[in-house]
Amino acid sequence: TTANLAEWLARLDSPGHGIMPTIESAEAFDRAAMVRMARALAPLGERVHAVRIGGNDILNQLGVRRSRERTAYDTPLGLAIATMASVFLPEGLALSAPVFEHYALTDTLREEVARDVEHGLLTKTAIHPSQVPIIHDVLRPAPAEVEEARAILAAEARAVFGHGGSMLEPTTHARWAQGVLDRAQVHAPRAAPGRPQAPTRVA
Repeated sequence: TTANLAEWLARLDSPGHGIMPTIESAEAFDRAAMVRMARALAPLGERVHAVRIGGNDILNQLGVRRSRERTAYDTPLGLAIATMASVFLPEGLALSAPVFEHYALTDTLREEVARDVEHGLLTKTAIHPSQVPIIHDVLRPAPAEVEEARAILAAEARAVFGHGGSMLEPTTHARWAQGVLDRAQVHAPRAAPGRPQAPTRVA
């Protein structure tokens, strides 16, 4: 929490010591508190590998548990995730999306990871080993996304142009495009229909 953050940061003796702070208190719903947290963590740069969203603990503050049939975004947790995304991501701090505890429900997990990506959360905590390949698979960008990203970042790209029925604007979409290409490098793009999928590279 913002109350004990300074105490935790004081324990970082080595410049090479990386951290992944976890937010799991009611402060997750307090935008002002999250701004203070982000501003305290941002100067640490890459030493903060990610800020993890402790979804179940946040919901516990409300006395509720996530549904088996719905994603986190269809619960009060969705408000907390949106708040944190709007605060931490502009500061250059990555967010780790919360676990989906119902590991047998793979379709709901896929839907949730897709919504994680839409919120800019490109890493997710897994509660069961069977979830890892599903998470990696959903993080693969579609071939059309990779094509758009390359068009946006091309040196000859115009200020605004049409591509595949969409308007593309490098000034607005460059950060998204670079993120797509980064995901393609790590996870490999999704295969086109009828072609085998390339394996994900895991560090």
